[in-house]
Amino acid sequence: MTTKILIHTTIEQYTIERYLAHGGMAEVYLARNEQTNELAAIKMVPNDSSEQSQRFLREAKITTTLHHAHILPALACGEYDMWEYLITPYVAFGTLRDHLAQGPLPLPVARLLFAQLTNALQYAHERGILHRDIKASNVLLRDMSYAYLADFGLVKSAEDEYSLTKTGYTVGTPEYMAPELLEREATPASDIYALGILLYQMLTGTLPFRGSTSVATIIKHIKEQPAPPSTLNAHISPEVEAVIMRALQKKPQQRYQTMREFYQAFEDALALEDQACTARHEAVHVASVAEPEGSLEPTVVVHHAAIDQEQTILQPVQPIVQAQVLIQPVKPIAQEQIILQPVKPI
Repeated sequence: MTTKILIHTTIEQYTIERYLAHGGMAEVYLARNEQTNELAAIKMVPNDSSEQSQRFLREAKITTTLHHAHILPALACGEYDMWEYLITPYVAFGTLRDHLAQGPLPLPVARLLFAQLTNALQYAHERGILHRDIKASNVLLRDMSYAYLADFGLVKSAEDEYSLTKTGYTVGTPEYMAPELLEREATPASDIYALGILLYQMLTGTLPFRGSTSVATIIKHIKEQPAPPSTLNAHISPEVEAVIMRALQKKPQQRYQTMREFYQAFEDALALEDQACTARHEAVHVASVAEPEGSLEPTVVVHHAAIDQEQTILQPVQPIVQAQVLIQPVKPIAQEQIILQPVKPI
C-alpha cells in the first residue's frame, strides 16, 4: 500500500492527515472528523480476499457489535476503493506495552486496569466471543486509569465455524499463548491464560516466557514453570502470587474458568493483603502509644518496669537517722568553759 495515495483522502466524514504505523495486518492512519474536529484512527487492508482481508472483515464486523466501556469502539467500517477500513477513536496516550517498558505498574494502577480488562472480556465471553490475542500492545490507555481492549483481529465467535487455524498456522502472540493452543482451538481458558501473562507482566515489568524464536517461546510455555512473581517484585504478596500462578497452570481445567472468577480471586487476595497490612499498622500504633518516648524495649517489659518505678516512688521516705541528728542539741561545752575562765594577769 502506498501511504501517499491516502493522505488527504476523506472517508465518510474523516479526512486522513498522516500515516501512523503498520498494525499487524493493517496500515493505520490518523484522521480527523470534519464535523466534530475529533481525531480518529483508520485501519486499512486491501480487499483482495486474502487471509488478512478475511480476518480484518471479521474484526470490523464483530467490533461493531461490542458495546462496552473498555472495548475500543468501532465508529465506522466499510469499503473504500480497493481497501477495507475500520475507524476507531484515536488514543494518544499509547499502549500498555509502551508504559511497561518503564517497569512494573504500581499495584493500585494494575488493580484498576485488570478490573477493566476482566470486565470487558467477561462481557465478550458471555456473547460467545474470544479475543485470542490478549497482550500489552492491544491494550490502549486513555490515561493510567482507563484502558481499552483493542484489536479483535484474531477474534473467534462461537456462532460460526470459521477457523483461522485451518490455514495451518498457530494463532496468537507466542509470549502470551496458552500451551494447549499448539494442538487445539481457543477457549475462554486460553484467554484467561493470556490475561494471566499480562497481569504477571503488569506487576513484574517482564514476561514469564521468552525464547530466542517464536517456537522456542511456545516450548517454554509447554515445558517450563514461570519464575514466581515475588522473585522479581518483592512487594507481591503470597496471596497475589498464588492467583497469578493458578491462571498460568498448564492444564486449562486447573485455571480459573471465567474472567469473573479470575477477577474475584485477585480481589480476595488483595483484601487479605490489606487486612494483614492493617493488622501490622495497628500493632505498630499500639506499641508506639504504650512505649515511653525513646524506649527501645518491648512494650510488655517497659510496662512492668513502669509499675516497679511507680511502686518505688510511692514508698514513703523515712529520713530517721537524719531527723535524730537534727533533734540532738549541740553542746559546745568545751568552748564555753574556755571563755568563762578568768584571765590572770602575770
